[in-house]
Amino acid sequence: MGLPDSPITNDVLAPLAKYLTGIIMQNAKYIAGLLLLYFSIINISYATAPAEPITIGVIHYPPFYILKKNVQPTGILANIVTQSFINADVQFRFASFPAKRLLHNLDNGHIQFFAGTVDPKSYGTNVIYSQMIIYSVVVQVYGRAGEALPQNIEQLKQKRLGLLAGTTYGKIRGRLSTPDNKNYLTRINSYRSGALMLKKGHIDLFLAYKNSMDLTLIQNPVEGLHSSILQQMPVYFILNKNMPGAKQLMLRLETGFKKFAQQFAQQPTEPQTQDSRLEVQ
Repeated sequence: MGLPDSPITNDVLAPLAKYLTGIIMQNAKYIAGLLLLYFSIINISYATAPAEPITIGVIHYPPFYILKKNVQPTGILANIVTQSFINADVQFRFASFPAKRLLHNLDNGHIQFFAGTVDPKSYGTNVIYSQMIIYSVVVQVYGRAGEALPQNIEQLKQKRLGLLAGTTYGKIRGRLSTPDNKNYLTRINSYRSGALMLKKGHIDLFLAYKNSMDLTLIQNPVEGLHSSILQQMPVYFILNKNMPGAKQLMLRLETGFKKFAQQFAQQPTEPQTQDSRLEVQ
């Protein structure tokens, strides 16, 4: 069944359309101003810091995250994150989880932030990454001077290799801990011990994070060693993208990190602290 013919004819519609067009044109600037104000308010609300503290996920992973009971996390990445949040004027709290649970909680929004390497398979699809690299984790292989060093992970196999206790080296340990190779691995308790065992010939090679090993050798020199880079892993800020204003918050944190980098370059100082109690979950 069709609709009845409309009683409104073109003779009526044409003048009405012309009248409404005139009203809109006369008030175009006023309407545009209202729209601009509306969107400005939205942008300002997102640009301001979140009202509730952001929950930052951490794991015990020296030297990047060092966790102690009832003490704010320290370590290379923990300090970078702390300073960046303080500079961005964003309130935060730390929460500690086992690694797999942390990644799951970041994906489902139970925590909102983590600083780590890009790994889509681990983080899921509900995260965004910072545009800038905030740190680069460098894994180096150390050997005795004059001896050739491996150029890749496969060349580490079938060698008496020292690995720091509790360190995964970005999954390198897992690749080396196969049944046919695990007997070649030696547990090392400190960077200093690794350097000395290497020099004395108790192990053939030693894997270490560059920054921490450099500091150890400056404080306690061990002669006759050399090294080469085995792997570099860029680190990013990672946010749950479903939280309100996630992209704008990321911009604030990147600005906070830039300030920290500039301050550190000009005059390295001890990081500031915020009363942010660690919750182990």
